[in-house]
Amino acid sequence: MADATASHAAVELTSGTWQVEPAGSEIGFAVRTFWGILPVKGTFERFSGALNVRDGGADGELKIEAASLNTKNKMRDGHLRSADFFDVENHPEVVFTLTSISLDGAGAKVAGTLSVREASLPLELSADLSSSDASHVKLTASTRVTRQQAGMTWNRAGMIAGDADLHVELALALQ
Repeated sequence: MADATASHAAVELTSGTWQVEPAGSEIGFAVRTFWGILPVKGTFERFSGALNVRDGGADGELKIEAASLNTKNKMRDGHLRSADFFDVENHPEVVFTLTSISLDGAGAKVAGTLSVREASLPLELSADLSSSDASHVKLTASTRVTRQQAGMTWNRAGMIAGDADLHVELALALQ
Protein backbone atom coordinates (compact mmCIF):
# COMPACT_ATOMS: atom_id res chain seq x y z
CA MET A 1 0.00 0.00 0.00
CA ALA A 2 1.17 3.54 -0.63
CA ASP A 3 2.17 6.14 1.94
CA ALA A 4 -0.40 8.36 3.66
CA THR A 5 -0.93 11.74 2.02
CA ALA A 6 -2.03 15.21 3.12
CA SER A 7 -4.83 15.76 5.63
CA HIS A 8 -8.39 15.22 4.33
CA ALA A 9 -7.12 13.98 0.96
CA ALA A 10 -7.13 10.31 0.05
CA VAL A 11 -5.38 8.43 2.85
CA GLU A 12 -3.55 5.14 2.37
CA LEU A 13 -1.84 3.11 5.04
CA THR A 14 1.72 1.86 4.61
CA SER A 15 2.17 -1.82 5.42
CA GLY A 16 3.40 -2.34 8.94
CA THR A 17 2.24 -1.92 12.52
CA TRP A 18 0.36 1.25 13.44
CA GLN A 19 0.40 1.81 17.20
CA VAL A 20 -2.37 3.72 19.03
CA GLU A 21 -1.00 6.88 20.66
CA PRO A 22 -3.19 7.44 23.77
CA ALA A 23 -2.11 11.08 24.16
CA GLY A 24 -3.79 12.01 20.88
CA SER A 25 -6.73 9.61 21.18
CA GLU A 26 -10.10 9.52 22.93
CA ILE A 27 -12.67 6.79 23.50
CA GLY A 28 -16.02 7.90 24.83
CA PHE A 29 -19.66 7.03 25.28
CA ALA A 30 -22.97 8.78 25.88
CA VAL A 31 -26.23 7.41 27.28
CA ARG A 32 -29.45 9.26 28.09
CA THR A 33 -30.81 8.87 31.63
CA PHE A 34 -33.74 10.23 33.62
CA TRP A 35 -36.13 9.02 30.93
CA GLY A 36 -34.18 10.64 28.11
CA ILE A 37 -33.78 14.06 29.70
CA LEU A 38 -30.15 13.98 30.84
CA PRO A 39 -27.20 12.86 28.68
CA VAL A 40 -24.43 11.14 30.61
CA LYS A 41 -21.07 11.27 28.85
CA GLY A 42 -17.93 9.47 29.79
CA THR A 43 -14.50 8.53 28.55
CA PHE A 44 -12.12 5.65 29.06
CA GLU A 45 -8.78 6.96 30.21
CA ARG A 46 -6.56 3.89 29.68
CA PHE A 47 -6.35 1.87 26.47
CA SER A 48 -3.86 0.47 23.99
CA GLY A 49 -3.91 -1.08 20.58
CA ALA A 50 -2.37 -1.64 17.20
CA LEU A 51 -3.42 -1.97 13.57
CA ASN A 52 -1.41 -4.43 11.48
CA VAL A 53 -1.54 -3.57 7.78
CA ARG A 54 -0.17 -5.96 5.18
CA ASP A 55 -0.72 -6.65 1.49
CA GLY A 56 -4.20 -8.12 1.17
CA GLY A 57 -5.63 -7.01 4.50
CA ALA A 58 -5.40 -5.76 8.02
CA ASP A 59 -6.20 -6.84 11.55
CA GLY A 60 -5.80 -5.31 14.94
CA GLU A 61 -6.99 -4.99 18.47
CA LEU A 62 -7.98 -2.15 20.77
CA LYS A 63 -7.97 -3.00 24.49
CA ILE A 64 -9.78 -0.67 26.87
CA GLU A 65 -9.36 -0.86 30.63
CA ALA A 66 -13.00 -0.93 31.76
CA ALA A 67 -12.21 0.42 35.23
CA SER A 68 -10.72 3.57 33.67
CA LEU A 69 -14.18 4.92 32.75
CA ASN A 70 -14.78 8.48 33.92
CA THR A 71 -18.10 10.34 33.87
CA LYS A 72 -16.86 12.97 36.36
CA ASN A 73 -19.13 11.55 39.07
CA LYS A 74 -17.41 9.12 41.48
CA MET A 75 -20.64 7.53 42.74
CA ARG A 76 -21.94 6.92 39.20
CA ASP A 77 -18.51 5.65 38.06
CA GLY A 78 -18.50 3.16 40.94
CA HIS A 79 -21.93 1.89 39.91
CA LEU A 80 -20.88 1.63 36.25
CA ARG A 81 -17.87 -0.48 37.31
CA SER A 82 -20.14 -2.83 39.31
CA ALA A 83 -21.76 -6.10 38.18
CA ASP A 84 -24.85 -4.07 37.14
CA PHE A 85 -22.89 -2.66 34.18
CA PHE A 86 -19.26 -3.31 33.16
CA ASP A 87 -18.49 -5.77 35.99
CA VAL A 88 -14.83 -4.76 35.91
CA GLU A 89 -13.87 -7.26 38.60
CA ASN A 90 -14.77 -10.17 36.31
CA HIS A 91 -14.33 -8.41 32.94
CA PRO A 92 -11.44 -5.95 33.25
CA GLU A 93 -11.23 -5.19 29.51
CA VAL A 94 -13.49 -4.12 26.70
CA VAL A 95 -11.89 -5.28 23.45
CA PHE A 96 -12.48 -4.37 19.82
CA THR A 97 -10.96 -6.92 17.45
CA LEU A 98 -10.60 -5.53 13.93
CA THR A 99 -11.11 -8.06 11.17
CA SER A 100 -10.95 -5.76 8.14
CA ILE A 101 -10.49 -2.19 7.01
CA SER A 102 -11.05 -0.95 3.48
CA LEU A 103 -9.95 2.53 2.49
CA ASP A 104 -12.00 4.80 0.28
CA GLY A 105 -10.43 8.23 -0.13
CA ALA A 106 -10.47 10.03 3.22
CA GLY A 107 -12.71 7.37 4.72
CA ALA A 108 -12.70 3.72 5.65
CA LYS A 109 -15.07 0.86 6.34
CA VAL A 110 -14.03 -0.87 9.55
CA ALA A 111 -15.37 -4.28 10.59
CA GLY A 112 -14.76 -6.22 13.76
CA THR A 113 -16.13 -7.52 17.02
CA LEU A 114 -16.68 -5.55 20.24
CA SER A 115 -16.38 -7.77 23.33
CA VAL A 116 -18.05 -6.37 26.45
CA ARG A 117 -18.55 -8.55 29.51
CA GLU A 118 -19.44 -11.93 27.94
CA ALA A 119 -21.09 -10.42 24.85
CA SER A 120 -19.54 -10.22 21.39
CA LEU A 121 -21.08 -7.60 19.11
CA PRO A 122 -20.23 -7.60 15.41
CA LEU A 123 -19.75 -4.00 14.25
CA GLU A 124 -19.31 -2.32 10.89
CA LEU A 125 -18.29 1.33 11.11
CA SER A 126 -17.71 4.15 8.70
CA ALA A 127 -14.61 6.03 9.75
CA ASP A 128 -13.00 9.30 8.72
CA LEU A 129 -9.25 9.27 8.17
CA SER A 130 -6.81 12.14 8.08
CA SER A 131 -3.05 12.34 8.19
CA SER A 132 -0.35 14.91 8.75
CA ASP A 133 2.41 12.80 7.19
CA ALA A 134 3.14 9.27 5.97
CA SER A 135 3.63 7.92 9.51
CA HIS A 136 0.66 9.46 11.39
CA VAL A 137 -3.05 8.85 10.84
CA LYS A 138 -6.14 9.92 12.79
CA LEU A 139 -9.17 7.59 12.62
CA THR A 140 -12.54 8.88 13.86
CA ALA A 141 -15.68 6.73 14.09
CA SER A 142 -18.99 6.59 15.94
CA THR A 143 -21.66 3.95 16.34
CA ARG A 144 -24.69 3.13 18.43
CA VAL A 145 -25.14 -0.12 20.35
CA THR A 146 -27.82 -1.26 22.75
CA ARG A 147 -26.88 -1.82 26.36
CA GLN A 148 -28.78 -5.12 26.28
CA GLN A 149 -26.53 -6.43 23.45
CA ALA A 150 -23.60 -5.76 25.77
CA GLY A 151 -25.24 -7.64 28.66
CA MET A 152 -26.07 -4.49 30.62
CA THR A 153 -29.72 -4.91 31.49
CA TRP A 154 -29.90 -3.11 34.86
CA ASN A 155 -32.40 -0.28 34.49
CA ARG A 156 -34.27 0.83 37.60
CA ALA A 157 -37.73 2.17 36.66
CA GLY A 158 -36.75 2.32 32.98
CA MET A 159 -34.78 5.50 33.52
CA ILE A 160 -31.79 4.62 31.29
CA ALA A 161 -32.12 4.67 27.50
CA GLY A 162 -31.46 1.39 25.74
CA ASP A 163 -28.97 2.87 23.28
CA ALA A 164 -25.41 3.95 23.95
CA ASP A 165 -23.46 6.11 21.51
CA LEU A 166 -19.77 5.21 21.20
CA HIS A 167 -17.15 7.58 19.81
CA VAL A 168 -13.55 6.72 18.99
CA GLU A 169 -10.81 9.05 17.86
CA LEU A 170 -7.52 7.22 17.47
CA ALA A 171 -4.14 8.70 16.69
CA LEU A 172 -2.02 6.01 15.02
CA ALA A 173 1.73 6.10 14.40
CA LEU A 174 3.61 3.79 12.07
CA GLN A 175 6.23 1.84 14.02
